[in-house]
Amino acid sequence: METCVQEAHTKETNICLCLNGESSYIHCFGEGVRIFCGSQLIESPNVEIVTSLDIAPWLNPKLSAVQNTIEVCRRVRKILNPCSYFGISLTLNNLDSLDIPRILAIPHLMPRRRIMVIGSEIDKAQLDLIMEEGPEVRDVLLDVKKIPDNYHHKNAFKFSSFICTDSRWVQIESLLSFRNRMVVALNNNPFTIVDINRLIKQWINGDCDMFAHLVLNYTGPRETGLMDVLFDGLVTLELHRGGTLFYLLLNPKLSAMENTIEVCERIRKMLNPCKVFDISLDMDKLDPLSMQQVLAVPHLMPRQGIIVRGAEIDTEQLDLIMEEGSDDRDIFLYVKKIPDNYYHENAFKFLSFYYTDSRLMKIESLLSIRNRIYVGLNNCPFTPEDINRLIKQWINGDCDMFEQLELKYTGSKADTKVTFFDGLVTLEMHHGGRFLFLFSIAESSTLRKLKILSLYCTKNWMKFLAIPIKEKYIHPKMPVVIGKVEYQILQMLNSKKKFQDEIVEKRESNPRDPNIFEMEENIREIDGQLIRKGVDLDSKIPILRQF
Repeated sequence: METCVQEAHTKETNICLCLNGESSYIHCFGEGVRIFCGSQLIESPNVEIVTSLDIAPWLNPKLSAVQNTIEVCRRVRKILNPCSYFGISLTLNNLDSLDIPRILAIPHLMPRRRIMVIGSEIDKAQLDLIMEEGPEVRDVLLDVKKIPDNYHHKNAFKFSSFICTDSRWVQIESLLSFRNRMVVALNNNPFTIVDINRLIKQWINGDCDMFAHLVLNYTGPRETGLMDVLFDGLVTLELHRGGTLFYLLLNPKLSAMENTIEVCERIRKMLNPCKVFDISLDMDKLDPLSMQQVLAVPHLMPRQGIIVRGAEIDTEQLDLIMEEGSDDRDIFLYVKKIPDNYYHENAFKFLSFYYTDSRLMKIESLLSIRNRIYVGLNNCPFTPEDINRLIKQWINGDCDMFEQLELKYTGSKADTKVTFFDGLVTLEMHHGGRFLFLFSIAESSTLRKLKILSLYCTKNWMKFLAIPIKEKYIHPKMPVVIGKVEYQILQMLNSKKKFQDEIVEKRESNPRDPNIFEMEENIREIDGQLIRKGVDLDSKIPILRQF
């Protein structure tokens, strides 16, 4: 038995001694093990039972079940020394009242962090013993149906956590005196709605925290007009979630921004786990110091997205934002003007990012991106030659660059198609006056999940979408369904271009090379296949007509 306890010690050292007559046992948390020293067992799901027969060598037949359990507990605690958490539970209906003082005075049952008392009734002397427990006792649970009328003890609310089934004796003044309590739950309490209004006001205006959790349960009907009285004079926010109604109380001593941050903390706890959390900052209403303090607030972390709005942002503020850069975060910078010559190594390290002012962006930064979801650049400085380099990088790269890329210009640079497509294998699709251009990766790779690149552009705007080919993809800008057929056509066009390039090289070195004729035959065969698939080869850029 001692060996088993020692093995358990490597996993869990928190135990509770439960004294309940012949059903007394020692509960080991985490492992879900109960060691019974009496003749009556209490079955419970997911709990392993150790019976008195299993620990017979440790039991004294001359002692009662309660006494044996206390003695076994001594041995277990000694083996588990140090025991990080120890509690004791007393079921009054199965204990002699004279035994309780003696039990609480046993040295090896100290120190204890929790005392739980279960029963139909408790007398004043017994309750005083509980209330006079030393400062090491943090939690008291009184699961007792009836407590003496008009009971009072100065220590009743000095425990870190206090749960009481019969709270008729509790005065509202006791609650108003709370300081830094963890959990307080009072069932069958006598408080009026006016009392609760006082309590909330005390919480709002107090100079320190009162509690982390307070639960008040009533058994009878409450007064009419409850909400009007309860929230009288209070700044309150009503929140609906899943059919449940929450009320969030605002602190009038805090600013609107500070209150919003505090309310956000409470909402995140309610929604825990919160899968996605973003933060939006209005630079026109935040000074640099406030912004730094906001970003450092612990319960505003972790965050996935940062949205920044404003007319202008300085270098110090922008550096704070860029320091957030990582592969699992997004940034949307809706700022009209960023500092001239600004640079930060993290600017393109976000999973998704959008910059309203991209005048100073270099095409080299865009060429370096890997596995981004969305990239948006407004007022960008890229030339048609830059865009051509970008498309070539996407075609020939060894991994995916982005899923969506959106570029906006202030002029009309986006309409120079000849330069865009110089040296590129391109397939054109159009419908209703709209044009869509497709490109494909040069070489198949397991790292390239997005094998087709589409380009939709107007005079001053272009949008690239990288498309998978495992299933049909409906393009958001056109009634076009793109998939394996288009990818096959692009691969055929790639093969055709390779043959054409080889023919040019061979004619320069040896115009009579017999392989030239074979390559020309291959090109004619590819052209025939393309025509049968609906591709018009008469234009400079092949057009797929399927509409």
